[in-house]
Amino acid sequence: MNPLFRTAAALGMAGLVLLGWSSARADGGQQTFCVDRPASFDPLFKPSGCFTYKPVEGGVTVIGHALLGSEYLGPGGSVEARVNGTSCGSTTVPGANGVFVLPMAGGNSQAGCATGGDRVDFYLDGVLADQTLDWPSAPGPNPRFLSLSAVNDVAWYWFDRVAIPAARIGTRVEALSNGALCGEAMIGGEEEALGTTRRPNERGFLRLIVSSTKASCGQAGSLVEFRIGGLDGQTAVPWRPGVQRLDLQVQADADCSFSIDARDATLVLQHVAGFIASTPCSADANHDHAVNALDAQLILQYAAGLTGALPE
Repeated sequence: MNPLFRTAAALGMAGLVLLGWSSARADGGQQTFCVDRPASFDPLFKPSGCFTYKPVEGGVTVIGHALLGSEYLGPGGSVEARVNGTSCGSTTVPGANGVFVLPMAGGNSQAGCATGGDRVDFYLDGVLADQTLDWPSAPGPNPRFLSLSAVNDVAWYWFDRVAIPAARIGTRVEALSNGALCGEAMIGGEEEALGTTRRPNERGFLRLIVSSTKASCGQAGSLVEFRIGGLDGQTAVPWRPGVQRLDLQVQADADCSFSIDARDATLVLQHVAGFIASTPCSADANHDHAVNALDAQLILQYAAGLTGALPE
């Protein structure tokens, strides 16, 4: 295990605390900070775990995930902080998911580095990241959590949802643009999410890449559409580079499970009868901007195989 990340047991604690815990300085001025967070499929989510590092006196330590291009920054990848071109701290990624710990010097300990209000830029393997940090007027010993991304040529999509019934693990999600298949991902369970506290019935994916370097894909202004489990999705977004969350839905998928079956029809009828105010996800099977018994009928016909597709 990398020495930056020690389990609570190894540190002699009963478990990770929810908001954070900082040890007294020991081992040559090192300190340990632990944090426990709910799981998330957000690739820029704040890391969880225990982090041991040696802070710079009067400086700031940043902990986060680093994304470069279409991947997490790999082991040995560099993360550097600069202020007006002056390097004020650098580190390398030790392991998986691009997690880094970056102690930075301030202007009181290194000439040319930040003082209160100055902007800090970050570089991932020499590439400028999208995020910046405003140097605090009173830096403290505890770290700041900031994930970094430099994904100038790709749209990095992610998705999560907590619903009952949960979406089926292994459901294929395809991204299409101009009729071309531009990227795909699989719906995963909560064990694939980042974070330490799992949420039952959480489903999603960390990464679906649509790159501008692939033919017919990633063109400014073009629409990216999504197909989910072979069904046409209800989501279309203009392509743009960067990390973006998707709100994925399937036509007539009333229970948000990414499948169309009798449970969806049951929810529609419960809504029509006034037993529930609305269905969890869109249940308008025929695109008439209303949810009624006709939608339930169309859903049942489709689920039974009597029709090959729902109305477009």
